[in-house]
Amino acid sequence: MVIENSSHPRLLAIVGPTAVGKTDLAMRIAARSDVEIVGADSRQVYRHMDVGTAKPSPDQLSAVPHHLVDIIDPDDDFSLGMFLDLSKEVILNANTTGKIPILVGGTGQYVMALLENWNVPLVPPDPVLRRELEYILESQGIDDLLSRLRSLDPGALERVDAANPRRLIRAIEVAQSHGPDPNALRRLDPWFEFSVIGLGMERAALYERADDRVDRMMDAGFLDEVRRLLAMGYSPDLPSMSGIGYHELADHLMNGADISDAVQRTKFRTHRYIRRQANWFRRDDPRIRWFEPTQLDSAIEYAAKWIG
Repeated sequence: MVIENSSHPRLLAIVGPTAVGKTDLAMRIAARSDVEIVGADSRQVYRHMDVGTAKPSPDQLSAVPHHLVDIIDPDDDFSLGMFLDLSKEVILNANTTGKIPILVGGTGQYVMALLENWNVPLVPPDPVLRRELEYILESQGIDDLLSRLRSLDPGALERVDAANPRRLIRAIEVAQSHGPDPNALRRLDPWFEFSVIGLGMERAALYERADDRVDRMMDAGFLDEVRRLLAMGYSPDLPSMSGIGYHELADHLMNGADISDAVQRTKFRTHRYIRRQANWFRRDDPRIRWFEPTQLDSAIEYAAKWIG
């Protein structure tokens, strides 16, 4: 989606499911072109959470300017609205210096909200309300939260992942603050030009690749990372600690859950996440140019030509 001689800011995005190799592709593109990398991962924003989020390595972070990685502590709040504000600022600054930013990440909502320029209400967290809703979730179940959101803003049920309690609680928080909002998440006029590279592969092979990555994370000290986070006082009930693997390994460390079972649950949860990502990054989306991991050279050539 390029307009010749356009003065609009420009952005290259690399999307696809977890474990498919997006970071490696971005680094290989960066080796050929003057770019900066913008993270689009809802877990890599947290400090001290490196192994389990598959964060770029220290060498990668030092080799290419990275943004929206390691920017908050695990007990800080982070929202879609905050991501949009920060990423837009980075895109404009990079283009001002003549660099093309590369958006890299698997958090589909973040990616599409930026590319489609969603209008997102900025509502600050309400700790009292959150504790109330968490009590309802624990004592009465998720159906009561669904009923509450339905009564506040029926349309919000079409915009939120109703199976994700954290997203559901946030939707109630927004709806209770603003009431029904027919303009929530509406698409505004685009303000930058973008091209999107998609990395994908056959599902069964991707599951195997993701399972291998979980095993490598365990070998790299994932369990020790979770142990350190707990020792630092970060509660397993924090949104950051609800990330894939963190919850399962904290259950092992705090409640004695079998470690093999915790690892297997991490793998199964990764599979479910991959299936959800497919809903965001659809193969039939005409905006996405898809490549297999075996076609990285072609993807790099495509990116280099677009960057110019």
